Amino acid sequence: MALKAWRFYGLMGIAIGIPLTLIHFLRLDMVPWASIILAGYLVLELVWLSLLLLSVGTSRYRHPAADVDSRSPNPQPEDPQTEKAQPTVAVIIAAYNEEAMLPETVDGVLAQSVQPDRILVVDDGSSDGSLTVLAQRYGVVYQDGIGRSPHYPTLQVLAKHHSGKADSLNAGVRLAQDDVVITVDADTQMKAGAIAAVKTYFAEDSELKVIGPLMQPVCEPGRFAKAMQTLQRYEYLRSFSTQAAWSRIDGTLTVSGACAAYRRDILMAVGAFDPTSWVEDYEVMVRIYRYCRARHLRPKVLISPYLTATTDAPNSVPAFIRQRRRWIGGFLQTLLRYRHIVGKPKEGVIGSAYLVLGVVDACSPVYAIASIGLIFSMVFGMVRLPSIILVLLGARWTLDFLFSWVNITRHQQWQRCQWQVANEGQTRWFNRRGALIETVLRPFVLLPLYQVSYWVGWLANFRGRLSW
Repeated sequence: MALKAWRFYGLMGIAIGIPLTLIHFLRLDMVPWASIILAGYLVLELVWLSLLLLSVGTSRYRHPAADVDSRSPNPQPEDPQTEKAQPTVAVIIAAYNEEAMLPETVDGVLAQSVQPDRILVVDDGSSDGSLTVLAQRYGVVYQDGIGRSPHYPTLQVLAKHHSGKADSLNAGVRLAQDDVVITVDADTQMKAGAIAAVKTYFAEDSELKVIGPLMQPVCEPGRFAKAMQTLQRYEYLRSFSTQAAWSRIDGTLTVSGACAAYRRDILMAVGAFDPTSWVEDYEVMVRIYRYCRARHLRPKVLISPYLTATTDAPNSVPAFIRQRRRWIGGFLQTLLRYRHIVGKPKEGVIGSAYLVLGVVDACSPVYAIASIGLIFSMVFGMVRLPSIILVLLGARWTLDFLFSWVNITRHQQWQRCQWQVANEGQTRWFNRRGALIETVLRPFVLLPLYQVSYWVGWLANFRGRLSW
C-alpha cells in the first residue's frame, strides 16, 4: 500500500516543504527566493479563484419544475401529462438526544407541499425525552418494533440502542424501500419545495446519483451568536458555490450530510454509510464515485439551491472549533484511507485534481505558520518584500471579494424564481454589504479559526478520539 500511495506522500512532502523552505529563506534573509516561492503560491490561488469565478458566474440553476433557468422571473410548470413518473422518497432523520429540535425538524418535513412517501425517525438510544415528545406530539405508538402515528400515516419511528449516526442512518436505509432517501439531521429544517424539487430532479435525470443542498446556518442566542452566524452564513454560501463548480465536471465529494438525497440502490450497492468514519457523508461519496467509475457510470452529483435547509450552527468560538475538529479530523481520516488514489488520472477528476488539492489543503497549518512569520517580519521591518508580492496579495483579495460578490448576485437571481416564494425572507440572509464585511474580516477572523481547527483536527485524528 505504501508503494501505491507514493503520489500522496510525494504531494504531502512538497506541500509541507514549500512553506518550510519559505520560512528558511526568510530566516537567512534570502528574500528573492522567498518571494519567488510566495509569488508562485499566490499565482496558483489566483488561477484557482479565477476558475471558480468563471464556473459560478456562468452557472444556470434551472428549477426542476420549470422549462427555463433561473434567469426567468416567472417560470411555468411543465404540462402534467408530459411529466415523468416520480420516484418514491423516504426522509430519514437520525436523532440522538435532540428532544428540543426534533419536533421542528419533523414539522418541517410534514409542512412540505409535496410529501415524502415515508418519514423515518431513527432514535439512536437517546437518554432525554425524544421518544416521549414523539409520542405526545404525533401520537406515535409501537407495534412490532416500529412506531407509527395514526395522525400522520407516513411517519414512522425506529428506536435502537446507541451506536452512532452512521449506523442509525444505515438502519433507516435498510428499512426504507423507497427509490430515494434523504438524510436529514435532527437539528435541520427543510425549506418549502425541497421534496418536490428532489422528486422531479431524480425523475428527469436517470444519471443523477446524489443531490447536495444549500445550507443556511442558524446560531442559538449567545454573546457572539450574531457575529458567528454572519461569518458562517457566507462561508456556507462560498462552500456551496465551490462544490457546485466542482460538480459541473463530476468532481465533488463534499455533500452536506445535514440534508442530502441519494438513490437508494447506489447507496446500498456501496455498503451505505461507514460507522467507523468521522465524516460518513464525505467518505461514502468516495465509494459512490469509485463504484460508478468502475462500472462506467456517470458519478453525477447535483448541488442545488432548491434543496435548501437551515441547520443549527456553533454560536461560539469553542463550539466552532469542536465542530471543525470533527470535520477536519474526518477529512484527514478519509484522505489517509484513500491515499492510494491521490494523483492517479485513472481515478478521474477526484484522483487527479480534487484530492490533490485536498492534500495541499491538509497542510494549510504549515502555510499559516509561514504567513504569520512573513507578516511578523514585514511589520517589524525584518524583511522588505518586492512590490510584486503586495500586488499579488491585493489581486488575491480582490478576486476573493469578487467571488463573494458573484455568489451574492447569483443567489439573488435564484431567489427571484417564484418557485422559491415560500422561502420569503431569504433575501436578508445574503447581501453585498455583508459580502464585503465577510471578505475583509475573513483573513483576520475566520481563517485563523480554521488554522486552529486544523491543528486540533490533526491531533484528534492521530489520537483517534472523535464521536457523534
